[in-house]
Amino acid sequence: MNKPVSKSFPFLLSCRKNLKTAALLAVDTGDALASELGAQLALVGSQVDTAKEVDAITAADVKSVAGRLLKGKLALATIGPNAPYLDDLV
Repeated sequence: MNKPVSKSFPFLLSCRKNLKTAALLAVDTGDALASELGAQLALVGSQVDTAKEVDAITAADVKSVAGRLLKGKLALATIGPNAPYLDDLV
């Protein structure tokens, strides 16, 4: 079930690279890095290797999460003077 991502899933490979880049950029400063490491220690109890965790994501994992999200009830939130009333939408 947890097959490694091959060339048949180039989009997943690209997403992994983007996610790892975003994670590294999020801890670009010393303060941000200290905050992230502190949160990891508080929540998980140890330092997390984010790149390793991202690399472990399989196509089946993505499909599973997408399935759960799409089965849920949809919601809508709007703010502003031109926001429609619920009665106007259904």
